[in-house]
Amino acid sequence: MSVRGRDVQLQERECDLVMKGGITSGVVYPRAITRIAAAYRLRNIGGASAGAIAAVAAGACEYRRENGAADAFGVLDEIGDEISKPGFVERLFQPTARARPAFRLALDAVTSTGSSRRRLFAAAVSVLRARTRFLVGATLAVLVWAIVVALVIAALASGGGGSLAVVSIVLVALVAVPVAVLLVAATALVALLRFAGELNNALKTNWFGMCGGRTEEGYLPDSALTDWLYATIQRCAGLPVDRPLTFADLRGADDDDPRVNLQLITTDLSASRPVILPLELPDETPYLFDPDELRSFFPEPVVEQMVRASTEGGQPVENGGRRLYAVPGPGLPIVVAARLSLSFPILLATVPLWRADGPDGDLVRHTMSDGGICSNFPIHFFDSLFPGRPTFGLDLQPWRISKQSAVEMSDEPRRPGFSRVDGVATFFTQILNAARNWRDNMQSELPGYRDRICQIRLTAQEGGLNLTMPDDVVESLVRRGDEAGQRIASGETFDWDRHRVTRFLILMQMLQRSLGARGVGRLGVYRGAYPGRVAFKTVVEAWQDSGASPVDPPPLQWWTQAIPASDAILDLAERWAAGGAVDFDESAPTPTPTLRIIPRI
Repeated sequence: MSVRGRDVQLQERECDLVMKGGITSGVVYPRAITRIAAAYRLRNIGGASAGAIAAVAAGACEYRRENGAADAFGVLDEIGDEISKPGFVERLFQPTARARPAFRLALDAVTSTGSSRRRLFAAAVSVLRARTRFLVGATLAVLVWAIVVALVIAALASGGGGSLAVVSIVLVALVAVPVAVLLVAATALVALLRFAGELNNALKTNWFGMCGGRTEEGYLPDSALTDWLYATIQRCAGLPVDRPLTFADLRGADDDDPRVNLQLITTDLSASRPVILPLELPDETPYLFDPDELRSFFPEPVVEQMVRASTEGGQPVENGGRRLYAVPGPGLPIVVAARLSLSFPILLATVPLWRADGPDGDLVRHTMSDGGICSNFPIHFFDSLFPGRPTFGLDLQPWRISKQSAVEMSDEPRRPGFSRVDGVATFFTQILNAARNWRDNMQSELPGYRDRICQIRLTAQEGGLNLTMPDDVVESLVRRGDEAGQRIASGETFDWDRHRVTRFLILMQMLQRSLGARGVGRLGVYRGAYPGRVAFKTVVEAWQDSGASPVDPPPLQWWTQAIPASDAILDLAERWAAGGAVDFDESAPTPTPTLRIIPRI
């Protein structure tokens, strides 16, 4: 029996929740969230791409529950029912008029079955069928060629029935067929090139996406993705449409103990790196936005809130007739962050932002795209060395083996995924998958991670870019989401105490490796008689005298405090060693992770 959102009360138990991206696969999330929220209070919520859409909806519901609404999660029931209606998911993605032919073609190619070669052939046929003049041209060319061949054969036949004439007629007949095929192929090639040119122009004029996210002419009001999402967020939060829900609203008055902490990820293609939302402020080179540009992406109240929040912290920047404003941090409407995270390449338009990091420090436009490009499953978002509550993950995985369960959550060792590389298409697909997902995939296999991740498996015809899924398929995904939420909420497959012990085992193992001989390095560099601390003091003094470094040197007081502090840690670690009295590397769970200082994402 499914738990309904109207019955979800504020819970004493707390958890964090991270959801994976997957375009239409996001239909699994509403019921899953409702189940989990019935057992836990959601404190930290994160996601990427379609997971970001679910995250903002969950955050808005938790915000309303925190403000006393006992039926706060009831809206998710309505969303679950809404997305199950025939054609609803497809209506969210509305192509521009110029991109509509390409959109239909891409939709047919994605939803069709068969080999890559068959799909390409079907795509070529669709292009010809959609362009009548090329189809008519190909037909006329073949007819003219057939008439020419017929006249030649007739002329040869009228000259007598000699063996030479017979051979000539046979040769002409044999040549006729391949020439006719070449005529059709040439016409198809011209049509495809023309189609590619039209698609290129359509993408360039719409920020490299077939769909902008706003409602197009001829559709129901507020039915496109961004408009629907904004209205849904406001419904979940219990706020009017002219008062956008922001990150600051979710956090509440206490920054040190936020009521709801939402964190999403987008990708700055121009800088080739991920960007965490909300942005940390202040920033020496903040991201800026042009309100006129963003009005084509977001409803007017959203843009007005961004301008208002930005001007509270500083003045706009004039740039060649443009008035640019700093992208707000906590004052940013969460719908903006969700749309920045869900900008699936080519399908959804990128979002333009600006930054003063051009070659000469000049303002340049940055192209913001899908968060899943860098990390589609940021399960690490809310991790700490000593976790105070579980961080659950909802992971969407391909259903490769029929005997696998549709929904699985366990602490059993997890085998790496496998896809057969049997053609050029899968070769390049797997290169892309490895580049994008290697870290997320390997992290999900680690002890301390795998037991808190619930896998929801999907077939090739489910989720992803399948915008025209049949009703029974959508309903099956919704049920799988409900089952995944139940697995997490019940606690039957997740043991919090054992999870904490596992994390502690791994932490001590990593500390031993990092502070021991492998981590500290050669004796005499960081400790010991020479060069040791004398060298450090010399370096600090020389650094202070030079003043040539972009990083401020530490004061000598820092040096006199840091050396004894580090010595105390290293003295302690010397008692931890392989084969020694204490060995935290022994009997540690596998596979073994690593402890590194890396950029925060």
